Amino acid sequence: MPIYEIRRISRSRSRKPDLLKSPDVHKGARGGGWGFAGLRAKPNVLGRMQYQLVLQWPASALRGYDEVLQVEDALIEGLGELALVDGHDSGSGEINIFMLTDEPTKTFALAKPVLERLKVVIGLRAAFRDLSSDDYVVIWPSGLSSFSVA
Repeated sequence: MPIYEIRRISRSRSRKPDLLKSPDVHKGARGGGWGFAGLRAKPNVLGRMQYQLVLQWPASALRGYDEVLQVEDALIEGLGELALVDGHDSGSGEINIFMLTDEPTKTFALAKPVLERLKVVIGLRAAFRDLSSDDYVVIWPSGLSSFSVA
């Protein structure tokens, strides 16, 4: 199965994934941050996904790059073909993991036990958006009224 990279050149929330064939680690668009996207799926699967699900933590909630990769790997394994882990970034005091899915609430319902097992639910926020929109719908925690990706 080929490995693809998604390089986040701009911070536009409505940007579509830009697939490149050589995975690597790179600095975030604003400098000081970091990002890596190891998308492990067939490229034609991307065309049918309608939503972007974002898992977000305060930067202090995860213990660095290796833990983010561990969370991504566990999500890839736990979610199967329901969602594609689209990569992550950090900056402005937050860490985001991006996923593409057709069923964001079901995806989060299956992801939450994975995150609980890894003990990374403290500070977690989750929201999704239609890929054609910039407006997020918050799904975790209940009562959270706004969500943005810096």
